[in-house]
Amino acid sequence: MLRAGFFESFKGADTLLIWGDEQGLVLLQQFMAQRANGTSMSGEFGEIEGVQVRPRLKVTFELGSDELRIDRNDATVVIVASCSADLLSAFAAKIARLAGPKRRTGHQYLEWPGGASIVIMVSKGEYPDDFGA
Repeated sequence: MLRAGFFESFKGADTLLIWGDEQGLVLLQQFMAQRANGTSMSGEFGEIEGVQVRPRLKVTFELGSDELRIDRNDATVVIVASCSADLLSAFAAKIARLAGPKRRTGHQYLEWPGGASIVIMVSKGEYPDDFGA
């Protein structure tokens, strides 16, 4: 299972937290790899089988220039992560290492060149399914 939520001031920064188990992280790694190799140019995070995205949150990863955009209002948070193939490949590799069966807990940060206005953190085994509910 994989979950995603947006948390303001999470450990000092606005954060998109993606957390789950090994199986969910493998699906996330495949999602990133499909965009990196051009199999799918764009995809909404909620399309990943078994992912639960918090209400009012929409996350899209797309092949493009390295830019992270966020649009917030009272009703929704929309995050568009536009990434080069190289950056998506690097993200997929980080997630694959985290998803490995020998690693029970841990996290990885998905970082954009030049920085970004939010943090994206992928976590395995560190947060319960109902975290932030």
